[in-house]
Amino acid sequence: MGKRAMTPDESERALQKKDKLGHVANDVIDASVGAVAGGALGILAGPVGMVAGAAVGAIAGGLLGHQADNERHEREDRTSEIDDISVEGEFFGAKKGVGISSSPPPPEGEHSFEALAVLAREHREMERVALAFEAWATRLKPDAAEDPRPQCARFVDFFRAFVADVHHAKEEGILFEVLDRTGFSRQSGPISVMAHEHNVLDGILLEIEELAKGGWGAAELPRLQERVQTYADVLRRHIQKEETVLYPMAEARMSPPSKREVDVRCATFTEQNEEAAQLARSLARELVTPSRA
Repeated sequence: MGKRAMTPDESERALQKKDKLGHVANDVIDASVGAVAGGALGILAGPVGMVAGAAVGAIAGGLLGHQADNERHEREDRTSEIDDISVEGEFFGAKKGVGISSSPPPPEGEHSFEALAVLAREHREMERVALAFEAWATRLKPDAAEDPRPQCARFVDFFRAFVADVHHAKEEGILFEVLDRTGFSRQSGPISVMAHEHNVLDGILLEIEELAKGGWGAAELPRLQERVQTYADVLRRHIQKEETVLYPMAEARMSPPSKREVDVRCATFTEQNEEAAQLARSLARELVTPSRA
């Protein structure tokens, strides 16, 4: 009897053992993001507030790195709760009570920032497909009889069509733009870091696409598997930073009219790009479902 293929969760836990050194470098990045965010939130309090905010932010940012593994497991627990994919729902895999959307409604008279809840639900979709991508790559064998290129291309298509062209497009074209007008520069600070990481993810995806065109033998396969793992790791840590630094900052500092503007523009974007998004979600369902076998 052949060796049993690992499930996505088993694959993820096995891959975690390899990335300890990478977490050290990311801890430094997290501390920097926290320091900048803390300083930005202290601007209104004057120079003293900036220094104090930066110090507190650096401590909080450092904790992000040290808690990365625990928070990753928490996200996996959340995705395990949504194994039953809903074809009828607006968001495949979305379930009431998961993510930012589970927050209680705002007090009467305050604006509910629906756009952030939508972006967070999209994060859950992205995480699920990233887990499936890792599991698929881990199971690959050198010079397998079945050509793996078509399946690899399908994963790349999802991340480009949904993550880059839908999710990141809304963040950069709408949320970041309005935050910039609110007083948070796109040239530095959290917004700059998040936009840079979008470019990093695009670059890794391009590498995977190019590597997939080459050989799939014992010499070439480990590099592609490493790039897939790196993409998934960078994506998860990027999501963590957005949901623990950028989104709370936007919730706390943006005015109700600015939040309404983001909500309306995001809703319009969704309507205008609904066909492309649904095609990407249909592809995601196909990619995720076999990985559970």
